[in-house]
Amino acid sequence: MLSNSGLAWLLASITFLLGIVLIIM
Repeated sequence: MLSNSGLAWLLASITFLLGIVLIIM
């Protein structure tokens, strides 16, 4: 199972990637 810290890191990385995509667009 994913730990709380692991889940938080995953959510942060996804948000970061979405931010980059929006900037490129």
